Amino acid sequence: MTTEQEDDDRMKRLSKAADLLAEHFSSVQIIATYEEGETTPYHSGRGNWYARYGSVIEWVMLSEDQMRNSFEGEGDDEED
Repeated sequence: MTTEQEDDDRMKRLSKAADLLAEHFSSVQIIATYEEGETTPYHSGRGNWYARYGSVIEWVMLSEDQMRNSFEGEGDDEED
């Protein structure tokens, strides 16, 4: 299978998963990556674009807060 064929296959699988989830949710956004030497992103969505966009933005902001909070306090035990 060529890289293009593999990409098409991955997108078909992602699209099918989005279709299945859309039967149970008003909006769905799937972000996936495949790494083989370099990282290739894949994404597929169904439903209200604004709801999907807002959900992704909320997830990014929450993830950034969690990452920032996990690093808070590191190095506080060190003396100057």
